[in-house]
Amino acid sequence: MSVARNAKYVIRLVGAALKDPKRARGIYYNFLHGPNQNRFIAEQIIRKKVQIQDWRDALDEWELIDNPDRYKMMELYQEIELDDQVTAKTQAVQLRISGTEYYFYDNKTKKELPDLKTSVFDKRWFLDFLNHTVDAIFYGHSLIQFGDWNVKKGYDHKQMEIVPRYLVCPEKGIVKHRSGDTSGIEFRGGNPFARHLVEIGGKKDKGLFASLAPLFIFKKNSLSFWQDFQQRYGEPILQIATDTMTSKNLDTYYDFILNRGNAGGLVTDVDDLVKILEAEKTDAYKVYWQLISLCNDGISKVLEGQTMTTDSSGGKYSGDVHADTALLFNLGRLKSIKYYINDELLPKMRRDGFDISDDEEFRWREFKNIDEIVNRIVKLANYFHFTPEEIYEMTGIKVDKEREEVGDARAGNSKTAPDPDDK
Repeated sequence: MSVARNAKYVIRLVGAALKDPKRARGIYYNFLHGPNQNRFIAEQIIRKKVQIQDWRDALDEWELIDNPDRYKMMELYQEIELDDQVTAKTQAVQLRISGTEYYFYDNKTKKELPDLKTSVFDKRWFLDFLNHTVDAIFYGHSLIQFGDWNVKKGYDHKQMEIVPRYLVCPEKGIVKHRSGDTSGIEFRGGNPFARHLVEIGGKKDKGLFASLAPLFIFKKNSLSFWQDFQQRYGEPILQIATDTMTSKNLDTYYDFILNRGNAGGLVTDVDDLVKILEAEKTDAYKVYWQLISLCNDGISKVLEGQTMTTDSSGGKYSGDVHADTALLFNLGRLKSIKYYINDELLPKMRRDGFDISDDEEFRWREFKNIDEIVNRIVKLANYFHFTPEEIYEMTGIKVDKEREEVGDARAGNSKTAPDPDDK
């Protein structure tokens, strides 16, 4: 498409959006993927081995005052996301959040809204939105773009995606045409394309990957050095000393050495002195192993605030402390996501015509220690009667019918109820 036709296409889209905002449906999606797709230049982020200096250079480019650029940092981030420890921890965070029960509440009628949840939000698009929001914890500032929608069913999940982070400059509020540009398309304010975006994270939010990058680099280097050590000293070196140096014999010796695989070997004259230097300590591997373990622990602390619940065993007291820390991290993230949904997503949906009043809001189901509550109910069940409705309200567990025998309380026994904490 020529530059002139490009310009006419953009003018037509913007004009339609200004006259009738509902006609702007899917504009931002089309702006990246439709007839105007060459407006943004798709770039392949090159994979490479990274060092500490690469991390420092990426930070410097991100923090430039005149023209911040995130391309180099995204190069680093795409390597970090493949690390085994990082993958396990980020997936754990994502599954805990996406698996948390939620509901919608009408502050005016003081009632839950199960129909709204079922018809609009229990869909693929909302799960994708939650996952993108969680990803912003690790990657930093993110723009989630929406496409077409149906006010009865929600948004088209196939058109929902992250605007390429290396093109976004949150400090200036623009999406660049290509990395390194100093200008681009504004995504805030009155721009009609802004209606199709939800912005997650602050302008200077780099995400947790920026903090754990040095640990990732040290870990990968240590693995590489350990592999080199294993190749050098993991297999004994064979020396063949001979006084028969005919071509036929030498070929035989060389073939024998080559067939030993990675193990080294050499052929010398019987009078040659060859000294093989080997590792004197059998536990030299600990130098690498301990550094890798230290880096894994550090990565766990950055992502979850603790290590014991998933990485290592320990005493009950220490385990409880680590579990409490993990819970605090999760609750804090749930609270942050709730604000993004109520303050960013729901207002956008109201503008798009969804039947969601200002009194209706998103809430996470209150976290309850189910094991502790059930234990208390079991202890008290011999003295007090609990209906299935009461048990469901306290635990969220549905009970089909009541117990046929509930103990002395129904028989009029006035026995004093015990303290639930008594053993």
